[in-house]
Amino acid sequence: TGHDVSDLHRARRSLQHLARHDALTGLANRSVLIEQLEQIIATRQPTAAVFIALDRFKPVNDLFGHEAGDELLCEVSERLRHVVRQGDLVARVGGDEFVVLAVGVDDLATGQAFCDRIDASLAEPYLLADGPVRLTASVGLALRDAESTVTGLLADADLAMYEAKAGRRGEPLGRDPHRQRTANERRKLADDLAVGLHAGEVVAYLQPLVELASNRTVEVEALARWNHPTLDTLGPMAFLDLAEDAGLDLPLGDAVLRSACQALQGLPQPLRLGINLSVAQLTDRGLAARIAGILREYSLPPERLVVEITERDTLARRAGVGRAAPERTLTELREMGASLALDDFGTGYSSLTHIRRYTLNSVKIDRTFVAGVCTHPEDRAVVAAVVGMAGALGLQVVAEGVETDEQYDTLRELGCTMAQGFLIAHPMTAAEMRDWMETRGDDWRHPVASLARRSQ
Repeated sequence: TGHDVSDLHRARRSLQHLARHDALTGLANRSVLIEQLEQIIATRQPTAAVFIALDRFKPVNDLFGHEAGDELLCEVSERLRHVVRQGDLVARVGGDEFVVLAVGVDDLATGQAFCDRIDASLAEPYLLADGPVRLTASVGLALRDAESTVTGLLADADLAMYEAKAGRRGEPLGRDPHRQRTANERRKLADDLAVGLHAGEVVAYLQPLVELASNRTVEVEALARWNHPTLDTLGPMAFLDLAEDAGLDLPLGDAVLRSACQALQGLPQPLRLGINLSVAQLTDRGLAARIAGILREYSLPPERLVVEITERDTLARRAGVGRAAPERTLTELREMGASLALDDFGTGYSSLTHIRRYTLNSVKIDRTFVAGVCTHPEDRAVVAAVVGMAGALGLQVVAEGVETDEQYDTLRELGCTMAQGFLIAHPMTAAEMRDWMETRGDDWRHPVASLARRSQ
């Protein structure tokens, strides 16, 4: 009927909006950010990328609770909307991280003035329901130049933000305009990375995945970190593109896998290990054999390996001359015994196509939908639909980005298999993960009970 068709169109529009916007703040999400950056790079528009990370956001959550944290994030989002110019893009790219694209900004003075306005706006007190809160932000600036790439421009801004945090301890002081990334500086950082790989500076941080039915930890995801000697610990956005440009992406992936395998050896119980593979890795003809060798080196059965791939950055690309097709590498890994997980499910353009095309073991629901599962009926419906579809296909469902107890309990009621997110634990060093498993591995919500059970 006409009424049914109208409902279908509304539902489709709602899903399209949710796939491109952050459910909590309504800001653009990472997919929209990447799309706009691709257009900016292709058309060579002068643009400033501003990376913003809130300082000491976690204590607000710990002191006032996650509802206050959500309220604060929404207020920060509103301030960013008001401080930017018409036509600028504001995107939420992480729990407390945002990116602003200011098109038309082509000089450091203008870019610095823009960042100063953001600093001033975010430094004003926040009047939350539970009381006033003050916090600051670390802000990094990068300008598009002739050599900029999408990942490179974001990495430059991210690295500038880390430099601001490390050099000024997160205080919102004016940035030195000479800190703008140049091609020479990027080459120097790439040289640092080459040295750092040999020195063991690139390591795996581990984030636990827990069974929703039992609260028990069953898997960890390995996340790359670079312990730079002068820039502190850098996240992957600051150096992954550098690694690819410098031809270091394959040894970097190997280093992260080795670090993760070594960390697993020190844990009190066996867990599955999730690793992320890029398109460059998947098109490497020797990848499967090299992974098998590293697993043998650390006596880790291949059946405990979970290979995570994404739609946009991995499956949508084709192999070049002399490279392997990603499908071939994935087949080799599956034949070796590894499991296959589709990451960020729901944010790509052909999720269902990939489920049919690849022999998956699990799907990971993107945090965009998880964030609104308790507050937006559309998000809840999407999660329920994915769980139902996965059940029919014999797939496990992992919920990413779980940040509140209410989300956790709702996801369990909906039938999700596993959960991962800051509510449970932030990514941890090997030593921190070992301590966490000792106290929370059996039941992350009841650490004393975990110890009691293990001592029986």
